[in-house]
Amino acid sequence: MNRARRNLRLRGRKWQFYREIPADLRETLGKRFIIVTLGTSDFAKAQQARDKLLQSTTDLFKTTRKKLKEGEKADLRALEEEALRMREAIENDPDDDSVLELVASDRAEQIEKQYGLEQARAWYLVATGRQTPITEALIERFMTETNVVASTAAARRIAIQRFRDFLQPAPNIERVDRRLAGQYASHLVTTLKLLPRTHNAHISHLSSFWRWLIKRGLAQENPWAGQQLSVKGKRGSVEQKGSPWTLKEVRVLIQRAPDALLRDCIKIAALSGLRVSELFELRVRDVRDGLFHVNEGKTQASIRAVPIHSELKEIIERRTTGKKPDDYLIEEIRRDTRGALRRSAVFVKRFGRYRDRVFPEYRQNGHRQAAKVFHDLRAHFIDERLKRGIPIEVVRDCVGHEQEGVTMRHYATRSSLEQLRECVEAVSLKPANTQTAEKAAQTSGEHTGSTQASL
Repeated sequence: MNRARRNLRLRGRKWQFYREIPADLRETLGKRFIIVTLGTSDFAKAQQARDKLLQSTTDLFKTTRKKLKEGEKADLRALEEEALRMREAIENDPDDDSVLELVASDRAEQIEKQYGLEQARAWYLVATGRQTPITEALIERFMTETNVVASTAAARRIAIQRFRDFLQPAPNIERVDRRLAGQYASHLVTTLKLLPRTHNAHISHLSSFWRWLIKRGLAQENPWAGQQLSVKGKRGSVEQKGSPWTLKEVRVLIQRAPDALLRDCIKIAALSGLRVSELFELRVRDVRDGLFHVNEGKTQASIRAVPIHSELKEIIERRTTGKKPDDYLIEEIRRDTRGALRRSAVFVKRFGRYRDRVFPEYRQNGHRQAAKVFHDLRAHFIDERLKRGIPIEVVRDCVGHEQEGVTMRHYATRSSLEQLRECVEAVSLKPANTQTAEKAAQTSGEHTGSTQASL
């Protein structure tokens, strides 16, 4: 068919738009074709109208599928709750358990007619206590009983809910053996295209959940042990890891940044050593007395005060003036609409797209981790300070790393504020010629002052 006339046909002297409705949506939309008379004999105008209708009908199909999926999830939750109520009734009234099991069997036959055999079997196994579903209540109980930082808790919840969706229509613990866990591990790579590091993080979260299930007597073994990907390539080479951004590269990133958000975040990260999650959790109230106050982190060492570099003064004033104490320092980024990504993760994706334009040689290539990412600005901070002779113990305190060795961990005190400030101020992001000019001006001022004093 001529592509120019795609989805168009002449009826008399007028053009018509027609499009076949996907088979899975025909029953919901009540027809097989969408047909619209365009009311024109002009082919160019008909093409313009066709393009708009193609977009609107595509949006209609997406919206309809989304509503159907949401409806299916609501139906599955309702069936799950009904099965748990039946299970509770059987467990609480053992004298009539045989009668109640017959009732459950009859109800399962009704469910089969409406939802199919697989859903009916899953419902019956839960209702009669033979299997235990991974419910929202069970996930919430796990989250409550495990003491982890907010970012880890959010990642765990996403990983468990994603696996639960994979198990539908029967998200039951007893179904999950090593074979099914292996199938899901492969699904993360082949279907979802997750990078090895992200894949392993998902498996780790599910493994934590299963270890908790074993402690609570809800599972017998952990099927996720050994499901993580190896970091070695075909020839035994270690998966490529990021390396610090050079001082020259950081200056280029700042200079070419298309907006204040990217420019400010790159500069703050490079001059403070803050983790991206720490940067995006900072509130206005946490930026005071010339310090970034980090109040939550992965370890006790993460909770610290970091001196604010003198070259960040303008950024901090601009981002705190006129704001409320609870406002974010970096307020432009919000969680994505699905709530699946934290604010920092949304920004990291944006930085990745920017990096690909400025330094295409560092972009992600297939399943190879990108050569340099936003987190490597933190590596830049550490690397540049060590090159300038700042003691490693001071650098660790500044970036929130645990000290190594019994002596340093248990007996040594933390670095002083003066030491931390010296560490932060050790590097300047200003061009070398600017620094030389400023030093010359400062030296000239000092010389003039001393001459006047002698006079």
